Amino acid sequence: MRMGIYCSTRTNILFSLSNTLLVSGFLRRSAREVVSAADYPSRGLYSRASSRLCFTSTTTFTSKRIESNENLASPSSPLSLSPSDGSMDLRIPCSDGIQIAAKYWKPPSSSPSADPSTAPKTQPPHRIVCLHGWLDNAASFHLLAPAIHSRLMLGGGYGKSSTSNQNIHVLALENPGHGHSSHKSPDGPTQLRTEYALYLSEALISLGWVDHDSKTNNDDDKSKDGNGNDTALNSGGITLIAHSAGTADALIYAAAFPEHVNKVVLLDGLGPMPQKTEDVSKHIRNAFKHRVSSNRALYPIHDTNNNNDGNSNNKNARVYSNLDRAISLRMKTATLLPGKQYISREAATAIVSRGSIPAAQESNPQENQEVDFSTYTGPVKFRHDQRLHWPSLHYFTHDQVNAIYRDVQCPVCLLYAVDGWPSPDAGNVESFEAILKPVVNKQLPGSHHFHADPDTVEAVIDEIVRFLK
Repeated sequence: MRMGIYCSTRTNILFSLSNTLLVSGFLRRSAREVVSAADYPSRGLYSRASSRLCFTSTTTFTSKRIESNENLASPSSPLSLSPSDGSMDLRIPCSDGIQIAAKYWKPPSSSPSADPSTAPKTQPPHRIVCLHGWLDNAASFHLLAPAIHSRLMLGGGYGKSSTSNQNIHVLALENPGHGHSSHKSPDGPTQLRTEYALYLSEALISLGWVDHDSKTNNDDDKSKDGNGNDTALNSGGITLIAHSAGTADALIYAAAFPEHVNKVVLLDGLGPMPQKTEDVSKHIRNAFKHRVSSNRALYPIHDTNNNNDGNSNNKNARVYSNLDRAISLRMKTATLLPGKQYISREAATAIVSRGSIPAAQESNPQENQEVDFSTYTGPVKFRHDQRLHWPSLHYFTHDQVNAIYRDVQCPVCLLYAVDGWPSPDAGNVESFEAILKPVVNKQLPGSHHFHADPDTVEAVIDEIVRFLK
């Protein structure tokens, strides 16, 4: 079987956890300890005393701030919607000072500021989280997310059993260093797949969509009623829709917190990309060399103006004469990747527009706003963290990836593109199919970004809606 699988990114390499049978449990405990830590660091962006969610429009921040334990589905003051896709922009604080950006499609109401008592309550919430790939952002779901949102509210259109649900929530998150999210500080590794799953966990907890104190079926679970039904905040579970490298984040989280996830959709990716155990020393050496040499360029010792806030590295980004040139480069880059990949101009425009800023602007995590490129025609640069091009310090062995597969307890849907990312490891494909046994395992027309291309997205939407219904 030919499989698109750019899951852990080209640079996802090494750090071997010692016990492959305890991978998910280790990740689960680590996430729980971080979130419940008594001493939250205060690093300018966030402090425990000021924990809050910030809602913004796609162009400006509003003054709206709500406490993290409020119900996101029932905002109490006006929020600005994106005129293009009906979403609103969120900023979600994390315990380490990172702010995660997201686009959110909420259940319908008479207005964004409607009284909470008018919100849909007769149906359980269906919460869907979309996870993007390497160097992408939430805009890679600019077609898929709103379509899934509207189709599910209308019942999906598949058979007599299809019923509408007005309580649909769709959230497209952006990993640190991507899109409008904060960049990691200079002293921290910029891309560990397990850390991305951690930020997913923190986002879900901040939104009140899951309870970080919940137990697994193997624990002394007191969050069940007399009939064994889950009574926690996450009742109904979360659906994860992940693309490319995001499929690793989805499966890692689903394995570590199986009680939180009811379904997983994987788009052109099989989860963590395993590496050979015997290559461990080589990968460590490669990662160290890149980090040391690049740090000297990104954070020069004699630069007295460098505040070392983790975002100044953006000033070294390549500058393009205008947005169109940046879009053209993104399209060309796709054709240089393995296989017969390509990306449509529409998909590239959406991703690059959200991921670019004027060349003279710093990528300030407090002021990451959508740029109006209908009026700005000057030089641009990509806003993502330049360190994302480095090799990672972490990767999983085949045994560890298989352990993660075994710990996923929900139905899985795998959709992969005809001209998607070719699998470099036939053994991993066989393990995926044998262990996870995906309910849907289907090849669709298109390339790696078939979910963002207007010519191919409809088939992807149809399959996902059918699986979710």
